[in-house]
Amino acid sequence: MKISTKTINIILFAAIACAVILRIINLGSREFWYDEVLSLLLSTGQKGQYQNPQDIPVILADYTRLLNIPVENSFSDILTTFEAFLKGLVAEPHPFLFFLEQHFWLRIWGNSEAAMRSIIVLFSLGSMGCAYGLGRRLLGFQGGLLFAALLGLNPYYLFHSLNIRMYCSLVFWVLLSSLSLLELITLNTSETKNSYSNKSKIF
Repeated sequence: MKISTKTINIILFAAIACAVILRIINLGSREFWYDEVLSLLLSTGQKGQYQNPQDIPVILADYTRLLNIPVENSFSDILTTFEAFLKGLVAEPHPFLFFLEQHFWLRIWGNSEAAMRSIIVLFSLGSMGCAYGLGRRLLGFQGGLLFAALLGLNPYYLFHSLNIRMYCSLVFWVLLSSLSLLELITLNTSETKNSYSNKSKIF
């Protein structure tokens, strides 16, 4: 029995929809783990007040107060917080851009768990969009849907799509860079062909 192209497309669209829904419904349903707390301390500019835990296992409740966005009543306070944020990134081996994005995101949307994780989910959805674009460029419309569905429902990627770490943003920028490079190559090839064709007509 041959499955029609329309049926395959519907299945792929349903898979992508499931991937989106799974991310949205789990926005505020997970506990923070230690590395996420460190990411938030860096993003809020409060790493300077953090001290290495003395006891194991670590009681994350002890760091709750540091996850709150510092009160900023003036432009001077904003600059002070940003200065503390930059100082916290000194000797930090992880990508700077992620913490900068999170820093401004928290000031716009607040520091509820859903708000903290939402930017990660957006990067995840953006990655699925880039995956679709890349797949469509290489394998056509259905290939784009397949690539987006496989990425969206990948258990490992789904798990990290809700972690307040830089993994999702890294995947997004890699896919976006790959798609942009492919577009540039295609554009340059097309322009070269047109130029060659025009020169051929002249001669």
